[in-house]
Amino acid sequence: MKLTLGWRSAPLALLAVVVSARPLVREIKDQAEFNKLLKHHAANTGLPVVAKFYSDSCGPCRMMAPVFKNLARENADKAVFVNVNTQRNGALGSTYQVSGIPTFISFGGDGKLKSRFSGAGEAQLREMTKDAVRDAERMNVRVTLDSLGAFYATHDPSKDQASIADLHGKCAKLSATTRGAANKGQCEGGAAAELAAKLKKKYKATPKLSKRSDPPATDSADSAGSASKGGGERGRTTSGRVHPSSSSSPSSEPEANLDLATLAELEAAVRQRRLDLGLPVDNPSSSGDSYSASRPGDDAYDDDEEDDEEEEEEEEEWKKPWVESGEPERVVVIGSGPAGLSAAIYAARAGLKPVVVAPPFGGQLMGKGVDVENFPGLLEQTGPGVVNLMLKQAASFGTVFHEDEVTSVDLKARPFSVRTLQGELRAHAVVVATGADSKWLGVEGEW
Repeated sequence: MKLTLGWRSAPLALLAVVVSARPLVREIKDQAEFNKLLKHHAANTGLPVVAKFYSDSCGPCRMMAPVFKNLARENADKAVFVNVNTQRNGALGSTYQVSGIPTFISFGGDGKLKSRFSGAGEAQLREMTKDAVRDAERMNVRVTLDSLGAFYATHDPSKDQASIADLHGKCAKLSATTRGAANKGQCEGGAAAELAAKLKKKYKATPKLSKRSDPPATDSADSAGSASKGGGERGRTTSGRVHPSSSSSPSSEPEANLDLATLAELEAAVRQRRLDLGLPVDNPSSSGDSYSASRPGDDAYDDDEEDDEEEEEEEEEWKKPWVESGEPERVVVIGSGPAGLSAAIYAARAGLKPVVVAPPFGGQLMGKGVDVENFPGLLEQTGPGVVNLMLKQAASFGTVFHEDEVTSVDLKARPFSVRTLQGELRAHAVVVATGADSKWLGVEGEW
């Protein structure tokens, strides 16, 4: 069965082609995404990865941003460039021992760390990228069993087929340690380059080498334009499958073939495209390209109350609850006032993933409905408003929250024990920021 889309198919077809390309500079969200990216390129493309560790408040980082982007554009088909915000990815910075920013780290085509340096040095960055690309291109080779057999037939006919197969198998085994099970049986990468070098040293010649992988398309204006004109692979969906076009003419528009993609694939493609374009993901209507479907009886009932509930849910989406893992927490902060949240912000920015433990009703500042007039930089903000801003800031760096009341803390043994009304948390460090209570004299008119 084939899906007929009519006039809407053209932009959707273009979307199906463009979303398959990788962005020029990718923004890394977390350590899992970074590890997956390294593994993907080591196993599939053989491209080196150049990572920039930075923060928004770093002057030299901002100075190097256009340099990094230009370098990514110059090497679009030779290397992968990524940004790592150390304020949001403290754990990733700790993994690679990033002590100063900007820090640039290159990873070879096998996914292993190759070189690094810190500072705003354009010449040094270019040289590091050049070395990474050159090394990756050297390892982007494959020696097939047929080419190895043909080589020995010419240069050493005494070598029997069993010995040739054994030599190829040893090379393939070495390749599998970096390329993974998906490439089992292939002599490629560094192992193939090393085999070719040894054969050249012995026989003054090398077997015929083929490319291990071809560079993927990048999300540049040129690649997007050529794809939309049918110059690249045609009809590629987000799942990586290539479907035939309805026309063999080079000038015809590529066909989306959306009926072959699953709903999950389509949703993932649209989400990724919105991220690449810097558009909101959870609120498509803000870009003016929303699609709506009517519910039966929409005009028959009042959904104001439901909208209010949805708004409240959206407000709390950023507040991630603590989930017990069985392991001690690095830092537990007791109290969610200005002092406790300040400690949480600093700890979260350092990648310590703090847990803030406090009752949901808050402390003194949370209970004051009047404007806060004595804090620099804040105008017309109430106590709850100030605390809410602090909570959002702490959450944005990775702080999680446990709404409970602490009853006691045991500091006699490590890890420390923080007991609450509902249970217990263990922590390597505890910050006590419980605030203060007013002391009343008990005289008439004091209240």
